[in-house]
Amino acid sequence: MAVSAAHLTNGTAEEVPVSTASVSPGSNRLLLLAVVVRLTGTAPSDSLTVTGLGLTWVKVGTVVYTNRRRAWVYRALGTPSAGTVTINSGDAAVITNVLWSLDEFAGVNTSGADGSGAVADVATNAVSATTTISVTIAGAGVDGDATYGAGAFETTGPVTTEAGWVDLVVQTDDDDIRRQSVSWDIDRDTTPSWSWTNNNFAAGAIGLRIVGAGGAAAPARVPGLVVAYPTFF
Repeated sequence: MAVSAAHLTNGTAEEVPVSTASVSPGSNRLLLLAVVVRLTGTAPSDSLTVTGLGLTWVKVGTVVYTNRRRAWVYRALGTPSAGTVTINSGDAAVITNVLWSLDEFAGVNTSGADGSGAVADVATNAVSATTTISVTIAGAGVDGDATYGAGAFETTGPVTTEAGWVDLVVQTDDDDIRRQSVSWDIDRDTTPSWSWTNNNFAAGAIGLRIVGAGGAAAPARVPGLVVAYPTFF
């Protein structure tokens, strides 16, 4: 059975805690929540919390891509209730922008706890003063697997996803400068990439392999972290 994807909801806000729109995910489907935050006056801590749908949400990976911006991907899997997902942070007092995308994947490996068997080969990258970013996912997997990429961008121009990848969401905040692009590839391309036209700002990306129902369970891992600190005000 091949992996299939469905976009559930996305949005932006200027503070946390914030809740998504109500969703009704299917049972035993991998849920991936990509979150981007901007802070004012301080470096972003790894203090994000995600709750909702009667599930346990586990951090997959995180990347700091300027001195005040950070992105995460969280996973969950089980028998969810209908409802909202709430995003909060220990940095709530200084968060000025947050973007999120919640996506659902069927046909995945359901072994392990909270989607641990469905996610493998997590990788991160961060860049500044350039017009492209890519992230290298270590394992190619097998037929029936897929790959996923979540990009976060600080740029005034549009962001273009690599050809062949299917966008789940492309959005910008109310200031039209913080952007998020989440996409996936059924053909298991292991180097998702994005490009843009303004090279003065920065970007971060998280990539991973989604293990299909017929694939081997993912090994346990510690989420990686890449930090890039360009001068940015």
